[in-house]
Amino acid sequence: MISLALQLFLAITSTGTKSPPPYVNRLDRCAGASAAIQTPCTLPVRFSPDASKALIGERDSVWWVVGDRLSLIARVGEEGWTALCCAIQTPLEPIGETELAGITVRVPHMRRAILDVTHLAERMPPPTDIRGPDAPPPPPKADPLRGVITSVSVDSTMLGEKRRINIYVPPDVVAGQQLPVIYLADGNTASFAPIAEAAMVAGRAAPAMIVGIESGQGPVEGCPQKPCDRRMVEYLLDANPAGPQTDTPFGRHLRFVTDELIPYIEKDYPASPRREDRVTAGYSNGGAWALAAAEARPDLFGKVLAMSSGSKAAAEYAGQLKDAQLYAGAGLFEPGFLRRTERAVEVARAAGAKAVMRTMIAGHSRSMWHILFVDGVAWLLPPGT
Repeated sequence: MISLALQLFLAITSTGTKSPPPYVNRLDRCAGASAAIQTPCTLPVRFSPDASKALIGERDSVWWVVGDRLSLIARVGEEGWTALCCAIQTPLEPIGETELAGITVRVPHMRRAILDVTHLAERMPPPTDIRGPDAPPPPPKADPLRGVITSVSVDSTMLGEKRRINIYVPPDVVAGQQLPVIYLADGNTASFAPIAEAAMVAGRAAPAMIVGIESGQGPVEGCPQKPCDRRMVEYLLDANPAGPQTDTPFGRHLRFVTDELIPYIEKDYPASPRREDRVTAGYSNGGAWALAAAEARPDLFGKVLAMSSGSKAAAEYAGQLKDAQLYAGAGLFEPGFLRRTERAVEVARAAGAKAVMRTMIAGHSRSMWHILFVDGVAWLLPPGT
């Protein structure tokens, strides 16, 4: 594939396409093909139409890596545009008088990078992971899972509805044992339990439960941030100017967790009632919730695992964590999330919290969050906890 790809660097005449929507980031042009770079940048598109057609064949897209250069060719759909996604995002450029578009991006630290690559389109293909030769591998998974995941619907007075909860209990729990509990935003217990169990079985982490809390669904009217949905207003302090303790979506969701869910879990499951055994966890807006929930209720939560938090408010309130433990991480290629996560660690440390910050050569991606989750659980809940 690469030998054919090298034939593509020929000058072409481009035709116009529709502009992508404003949420699609556009990278800057590189200063040169070999100039030092700190952030991803694009090179001029020099793919010939004939070589592009031969390379893509009948597929919707094709990508390849040469050195620090990631290239992608994709078909432009009815929407009239397409873009590189997801760890790195930028619009593709048209390739001559064809239905194809392409891009070449120079990627800093490519040897250590973890990139999920696909193209934005009406029918977005699932991402493919690209790992540089020095990138960390995916964490091991328990297969088959020996622990048990149970899904229940908890009737909530605070939310005025039933909320789906996915509960993982590790294997070999003995009578009377009380386990640490990870309260995980977004309910993705099935995604994180296999890698957590592998770490527990290997002796990297103490046995622990995972309680995945599914978020609310649907749009919200009158939200100060646009676009806005129930997940956002339940998780982000930024979308609740009145604060966490008032009758806001964030406040009601927090009280559902603290006043309804935790008593339910500690009554019916082998869950420890100790503050130091309760962990809030999440990624993206869920990472912001993990911070904010522990900040609002430091009496209940003693540990936080926050991945890619983009919340300004959660970062500034991190001083409430004081003697808590905070494991945080984000990717170099998600600069806004990285800055806010770093700020939360800085504020928490200044207040006396024990905090770790890990920056990975990655973007806003599940592959990175899996690595951060396992490392965070091992640090927060070491064997013997």
